[in-house]
Amino acid sequence: YEMKTRPITQFPDALQWTSKALLNNELMISVFIKILFRRTNVHDHAEVAALMELLQTWFQTMDDYGKCLPPNFDDHFFITGLSIILENDYSLNTAKVLWFLYHNLHLFQGDTLRRLLVNTVCKKYWMFLAFHWCWIVRSFFFHLLFYKIDFRFSKVSITSSSSDGVRRARRKSSLVEGSIPDVGSSTKMLSTDEINVMIYMEVASQFSIMSGFFERVHAGTNPDDIDPGDIPAEQIAFLNQRGYDFRYYIKAAMNDFEAVKTEYEKWKSQWGHRKGELTKDHYPDLQLDSELFENVENLTGDNEEW
Repeated sequence: YEMKTRPITQFPDALQWTSKALLNNELMISVFIKILFRRTNVHDHAEVAALMELLQTWFQTMDDYGKCLPPNFDDHFFITGLSIILENDYSLNTAKVLWFLYHNLHLFQGDTLRRLLVNTVCKKYWMFLAFHWCWIVRSFFFHLLFYKIDFRFSKVSITSSSSDGVRRARRKSSLVEGSIPDVGSSTKMLSTDEINVMIYMEVASQFSIMSGFFERVHAGTNPDDIDPGDIPAEQIAFLNQRGYDFRYYIKAAMNDFEAVKTEYEKWKSQWGHRKGELTKDHYPDLQLDSELFENVENLTGDNEEW
């Protein structure tokens, strides 16, 4: 009742502590999420910020309890809510979504993870985030790609496995562009490992397209002359709908990408061969300080530095 009646920006500490205790029953997470999303006005930046902070608190609590997302977790509702925030494109809140995924992606598994990464990030928002006008959004996206996606899936074997299911996953993910099945498809018949192969292949495909743009710029091609024809149609439609020309920020994105990649390779050389699972303390801790954005929101596209 308190969650349904109080403004989301005015939840007292006692209410937050109580909600954390209730997450000993992990089935409550979907209930909490639906209440919060339905009470959040995406155009009210303070409410969205409060929403993301509460999501971080709850998911971190579940992680501390050793809980997984329950079978009743409504991932369609959850992913739709995150998509609405991304499409509103207020840079602080866009960064908050990436910050949340960076810290909690390990809690998503199987088909839920596929729908989040493939059907949402890869198919629709990849170029929008990679070539975003705000350097903080770009940096957070590249940190997510390297530390929480590339590192997690780089151990997936695409060439050596003889599993019929993996071969089946390869065929499903290579027939046509965007052929990863959508919600309700036959991926229910695939194992978690086979779904991971599908995710890895789609992510690798997007990496290849983005890297190709960077290589052309390195070779001296004017960004304005780059043909966006390799970008999946759904991403192009999203960018065109917003009147957004990603090519304007290719050089800035390339510099950010290389900086994060260099940092990642040093980190990977230290921790990549460690036996056992890495804990959150092993990863760089992305800090989201709203003061970083005080001047960013006043900048225009004329300032390529951002």
